[in-house]
Amino acid sequence: MGGIQSFQKASEVDDYLNTLCISMSLLAHRQFRVFIADDDTDQNKIDHYILMEDNYGLDIERKGFKEVNTLEIAASCDERLAARSKIIRPRTQVVRA
Repeated sequence: MGGIQSFQKASEVDDYLNTLCISMSLLAHRQFRVFIADDDTDQNKIDHYILMEDNYGLDIERKGFKEVNTLEIAASCDERLAARSKIIRPRTQVVRA
C-alpha cells in the first residue's frame, strides 16, 4: 500500500511531514516507510528499493529519493516522544548472509 503527495514548496513538505509524523502511533513508526523524492524520480525505483533493500549496487541508483526517519521528526516536535524514543528499539535491520 502506498500513496504519492506532491508539493510546490519545501515549507509545505516540512509542514506535512511534521503533521504526519506527530500523528502516527508508535507502531506506525515501525511499520510505515516514508520517502521524499524528486519530481523526475520514477516510482518503480522506490518500489524496487523497498522490495530489494540493498542489492549490492547491481542495478539501482539510489539518487533522487531519501527515506525519512519518522520517529526522529516526531521526537523533534514532542518532548514526551523524544524521551520515549531513547527507550524504543529501532526497526530491526535485515542482514543477508
